[in-house]
Amino acid sequence: MIKKILTGILTASMIASFAVLPVSADYESLEYDIEQFSYTYDDGTVTNAIDNTPALQTADTDFTRIFRSTLNTTNGFCLSFDFCFDSASAEIQIPQLNSDGSKVDKVGPIITYGWYDSKDQTKLQLRTQTGSSSYQALGEFTIGDWYSAEIEGRTGITQDYTSFRLYNSAKELVFEQKSFNMRNLSSNDRSFNAMQTKGVSLDNVKLIAENPDTIEISSTSGELSAGQSVALDYTMLRGENEFTKHPVEWSVRGDNVSVTPEGSLLADINADNQTVTVTASVSFGDKTLTGTKDITVKAVDTADEKFNNITVAGADSIKAGTSEVYTVTATKDGIPVEVTDEDIVWSVYDFNNINPYYDASFTNRKVIDVENGALTVAEGVLPQTVTLRASSISGKVYGSKTINIDLSDSQTETVVMSDAYEKALLADNKTVSVDGSIAYAAANALETKFGNQNSYTLTEMDIKFTAEGSGIVLKRNDGAKTNTQITYKNGNLATNASALITDAELNAWYRLEILYSTTDASCNIYKYNADGTLGEPQKFLSIDRRNAEQYGMIRLEAGTCVDNLKISKPLPYELELSAPKENLFPDETLEISATASRNGLPLKDTEGISWSVLDEGNLPIIDGTITINESGVLKVTPLALAQKIKVQAKTATGAVATFDVNIQSGDIFTITNIGINEDKTKVVKLYVDKNFNYSDSVVFFIAVYDDNDVLQGLTHLNRFGDTLNVGENEIPLDYTLPTGFDPETDKITVMAWTALS
Repeated sequence: MIKKILTGILTASMIASFAVLPVSADYESLEYDIEQFSYTYDDGTVTNAIDNTPALQTADTDFTRIFRSTLNTTNGFCLSFDFCFDSASAEIQIPQLNSDGSKVDKVGPIITYGWYDSKDQTKLQLRTQTGSSSYQALGEFTIGDWYSAEIEGRTGITQDYTSFRLYNSAKELVFEQKSFNMRNLSSNDRSFNAMQTKGVSLDNVKLIAENPDTIEISSTSGELSAGQSVALDYTMLRGENEFTKHPVEWSVRGDNVSVTPEGSLLADINADNQTVTVTASVSFGDKTLTGTKDITVKAVDTADEKFNNITVAGADSIKAGTSEVYTVTATKDGIPVEVTDEDIVWSVYDFNNINPYYDASFTNRKVIDVENGALTVAEGVLPQTVTLRASSISGKVYGSKTINIDLSDSQTETVVMSDAYEKALLADNKTVSVDGSIAYAAANALETKFGNQNSYTLTEMDIKFTAEGSGIVLKRNDGAKTNTQITYKNGNLATNASALITDAELNAWYRLEILYSTTDASCNIYKYNADGTLGEPQKFLSIDRRNAEQYGMIRLEAGTCVDNLKISKPLPYELELSAPKENLFPDETLEISATASRNGLPLKDTEGISWSVLDEGNLPIIDGTITINESGVLKVTPLALAQKIKVQAKTATGAVATFDVNIQSGDIFTITNIGINEDKTKVVKLYVDKNFNYSDSVVFFIAVYDDNDVLQGLTHLNRFGDTLNVGENEIPLDYTLPTGFDPETDKITVMAWTALS
């Protein structure tokens, strides 16, 4: 056990002079502590001046691996060692190595000798590196002298949970740093797994897994009636101080009582008056630590109840956006009883069947509701577990069924992670959501990790800001890089760079939609109305990305309340198509651009969009003459006919956009009509479309055929292309039709011949 007998307060002058302090620790462990290893180096080549035993001297050039550990130091540890710096370049590292042990993955403490302030260079002492050129002082120190050190606490939380103590060769405490900087191991549940040194002599290296020695059980009530339940919780202590909370196994001793793995004590409706004992236990090595609590069970009189047993039957799961019907069977003293809707009270309870799903004060629309056995779950409800209850009118007798809620069929986007926070049961972390259910209240910062995302990610949540600095931060999975954040600052909802919403309201519920990628980020911010409906969004199409790194962790700052968190891979909800032109000739291509968005937030890629080409009748063109690829590139082959087509883009979410394209003839000139005089004896005009620029000569041939396709007459007209406009043209002509021309049976054909024909 680490004996804390240092009761005074260290003044600045005491620290500055490094006066000898009372001894504040030794290596005595509590009953449930486990020694991982202890190295005494009895075959060492140097002598430890503290206990005059052999010690290990490590090389001054390369690092010597002292140990490789599998201990999870986030639960509690004490690392102690005697050491001597053999040179000014000596170094002690306590890192997290890669899984193969080949190199350092995360930098932990690096203890060296040198200038505490590298800029001023005012004081040489033992130090630990906190940055590329910054350090934390660890006390006055003499190279060549032997010292003892202890590093004790927990990694993976903050450096406030780890202490460093330095002792001289007489085992007198000469320096203590109660917030020892663990570098990258100070957060994100990281654990060191090695120690390596160079230029250092070592002895008595010991690593201890510190564990609690007391379990104190608490409950929502010290008594319960038969047929009811209470929630259990526990605290773990080490000595007199609260310690790491390890998972426990629950058990209970009593008649007609049971306890769930989550810690809900249930008393059967037939339970008699009694005192039951609940036990929470956890094993550390070959020892088991237990805690117990007595709870009073009170029998109930069910003589006046229509039934004293009821069973709920139906589906084990339900999808959001659907309904399921559940039925009951009831008995009285083992004899079946017929019940009607008037005999049953239906309700929805939380996952452990302890509390109603909705807070008693909630009066708005319920997204999970039951009426006469029909359970309805609204669209958009996130995956979670609820309990469906059917009880007698008095509530004394009830039956229940655990039901898992799954995502709705309309959820076509890939969900990376979600949390409905229905298991936020501790008083410090529990509040009422805008939808009446349980929400998480972050008394301290909470970080949730998932895999780093390489493309667009949509983060949605209901959120309440209750204090300055409350809000959320999007970070890289290792926590080392901060990206977008939205927090409450000086009355505003703001990113790191600028305010988004001014005059924001504390303790009001908002809804956030943050669309993030390493190249751009945007967001919608809604404020909930008093009736629980959403107000109009305030849209921000470009927000600060700060480090613009991958996103794989979300951090809730202290004072933040959150519910219905969902992180997904977004698909476009809205589409617009555009292109450089609308007219296209055979053997040409056209790139169609899709501008996609999700609730008005821009998505700058087209992943998840399907393309098709339709004719004027909205039927797909499948003959291969006109095609479009998955990137929106339209290709018209030389065999394509002149026509009007429609390019259509569609998302998996049902958003559709179209773009009209005119496929024009491949000819330079298109004869659209001819003009004949009223007597039908002469051709007086040619109607010609010039499809694109052409300035060379053109000859228009006019031929007349009888009803047997025998040529009756032929003429031609010479022109230069630059005398005609691109588009429609009327060309005057004076050609006398052959004698006997019959407009009912004879036909006139016109052909354009160019230098390119």
